[in-house]
Amino acid sequence: MTRNLYSTGIYIGWIFMAFSFLLAMAFLTRGFQLFQSPSFQIWQAVAVAILVPGNIIMLKYLHYKRYSVAFKWLLISLTTFLGNYAVEIAGVSQSLISATVYLHFATAGAFYVSLIFSKAAERPHLKKAGIVGFLIACTLILTMVGGLFKVYAWVSILGGFIAIFYLQNFYHEVGYKKLSPI
Repeated sequence: MTRNLYSTGIYIGWIFMAFSFLLAMAFLTRGFQLFQSPSFQIWQAVAVAILVPGNIIMLKYLHYKRYSVAFKWLLISLTTFLGNYAVEIAGVSQSLISATVYLHFATAGAFYVSLIFSKAAERPHLKKAGIVGFLIACTLILTMVGGLFKVYAWVSILGGFIAIFYLQNFYHEVGYKKLSPI
């Protein structure tokens, strides 16, 4: 991987964290009504525009480092994310949308487990991302099942900060000593 690719990943990580914070604030003010509002399609499109390139860079990184298990699970997770996005845009039944959300959270959880127990765990920041991400994915699934909407909101906010671990990993890879966007 080139230094430019690491730098691009770092900038996308910072953009993702800013977007996550804004989305979380919108969610806290509007609740689950946010998902029903016409502006939510814009939020979704922006999320896709940030997450897809970020995940592609992460896929390139995992492939470059030969972390094949984590690579495969991230690819599956990205595919389920895009599948969920397609189902939501198509406006099909709420039960199908819910099923694709659960499927995405489950595959994301499997990706996080791969960061903990596969060769990728050699990188301490990736292992930390795996631990925190797995706990968040499980909590999101349980809060959706249990209807604990306030917990869901706060856990979603915390989910945006998983990017810190990826940023730390990329900063370490390029030899930066401190975590900063500049």
